[in-house]
Amino acid sequence: MTSEAEIPVTQSIHYKVRQESIMVNEEHHQFFLKNGWFIAKDVVKPEEILAFQNVYNQVACTEGFELSDKFLNTGCMVNEQVRVLTMDVIRKQEGLIFPRIFKTEMIEPKTGGAFAVKPPHENSELGIHQDASFIDEEKEYSLFIWIPFANVGMQDGPMWFLPGSHLWGNTQRGFGVPWPFGAHEDLIKKYMVPLTVNAGDVVVFDPAAIHFSSPNYSDKLRNAISISVVKKDPQIVYYFHDKEEGEDSMGMYHITEEFFKGHDFVSKPDETKWPKKIVPYRRFNMSSEEIKRLIERHLPDNQG
Repeated sequence: MTSEAEIPVTQSIHYKVRQESIMVNEEHHQFFLKNGWFIAKDVVKPEEILAFQNVYNQVACTEGFELSDKFLNTGCMVNEQVRVLTMDVIRKQEGLIFPRIFKTEMIEPKTGGAFAVKPPHENSELGIHQDASFIDEEKEYSLFIWIPFANVGMQDGPMWFLPGSHLWGNTQRGFGVPWPFGAHEDLIKKYMVPLTVNAGDVVVFDPAAIHFSSPNYSDKLRNAISISVVKKDPQIVYYFHDKEEGEDSMGMYHITEEFFKGHDFVSKPDETKWPKKIVPYRRFNMSSEEIKRLIERHLPDNQG
């Protein structure tokens, strides 16, 4: 019997799920399949960036907005005005931007979006992580679109990615789920690569790809907006690990886009509003040597 570790990466379920392209450019799709991201060059026009910037200026004046020396994602702010303002500008701009990247008849935005704000400070690093999964990734895949408002070089706090990590199979991710690879951060970072981009470029990445962003050592705010997309008519889900239900069980909540307007992403969802299904908790209790083999097996050059 062949173990999952012996199956070629290109035959794994996580590779196969991502084989149907929603990208206009097939080279983008092929690069994404192997790496977990791609960069679409010269996609966003200056007036479109300005529209995002103007809404950010409004968001920065809302009640409860506080920018410290640390990275801020406005999606974590439980302020409906912030979320409505953000979702409104995204809806207006995506109709212009998305057709340049995606087959728009196949996709839809589903979880709003957020501003990713990095002040110029050594404390502004965003730690290594995978983003929350909001669909059943055993069946479909989703994408995040990251649009910087200015050039992002090595001094500006660029994003770093671990190639191939979107295919590892960690599909149950969220603020209410412990991240299983935290003990191996130093090892993982040795294999990560930075993405430097210009204003007008777009980074499209799989939320399952392991990434972080280094501190902003420049003298300017590094601002960007992130948007998520999925193939049309998905079932949106939210994972939350409640130990009261058992160490080996996971709560998978069926939600709608309305969930993202008011939930704080940390608390247990309201079961009277969002139906829950109990599913097995997939664990990744691995040694450093096992993690190293997992990394090297999924690096693009090693995918057989």
